[in-house]
Amino acid sequence: MSANDNKNHRYSLSTALAAGVTAFGLVSLPATSQAEEWQFSISPYFNAADMDITTSVGDIETEVELSADDVLDKADSGFMAMFSARKGKWIFGFDGSYFKLSDGQSKSVEGPFGRESAKGAIELTNRQWIYQPMVGYLVLDDRVKVDIYGGARYTRLRVNMDIDISTSVDAFPGGDTTFRGELEWTDFVLGGHFSMPLGKKFSVDGLVDAGTGEYSDMSYQLLGVGTWHFSETMSASLGYRLLVQNYEEDAFEYDAKFNGLMLGMTFNL
Repeated sequence: MSANDNKNHRYSLSTALAAGVTAFGLVSLPATSQAEEWQFSISPYFNAADMDITTSVGDIETEVELSADDVLDKADSGFMAMFSARKGKWIFGFDGSYFKLSDGQSKSVEGPFGRESAKGAIELTNRQWIYQPMVGYLVLDDRVKVDIYGGARYTRLRVNMDIDISTSVDAFPGGDTTFRGELEWTDFVLGGHFSMPLGKKFSVDGLVDAGTGEYSDMSYQLLGVGTWHFSETMSASLGYRLLVQNYEEDAFEYDAKFNGLMLGMTFNL
């Protein structure tokens, strides 16, 4: 298998996972009325999402699918949290995460020989770090509150992978192969977030944003969250998120779609 084929499998699943763990922190930012004192909060969270990723390098294309149950089963360790500070109408946030995935599986492969279902086993150890500083501004301060925000999302991946793919097509360059790789990139993101109270203890939040970078085409996400404010210092949130992302570098391309539940807690300091 060629070096380009190595890159095909190495980037597909790991890049997609890295893009899928940073959205909840923005919704946890408290869209409160203007105040002169600083307000601080920290929000640990988790995203259990289905993943559908298609990657290609040159003439070779492969697809990886994981359900939310698969992701939970293959996650060895991880931590995701958002720290935010608000003063007046300004919001400052930092989203940091670490995630380790044990393995994934290829669904199908396509090349010059046409399309053929492939039985693939990908034994993968994937470590990823994501850091996202953000700045936002409260543009509507009424019953419904609206923030706009911008930021930069830095992603670093370290991947160790063993691949075994078998197919009846003789032209497919299958076989047992081991890959080691690391990459990093930065996306610049712009978006908006709204919050609306439902009584004294509940609220709903929504978020939409889009971003791009040197090696990524336009990506976007939609997120809806319901929050229970059970005390002045703590709240719990449950929501649903859709993320679509495209990435391209030289002859490598991938299309990724994520959708699933998000769960988080916010502690006001």
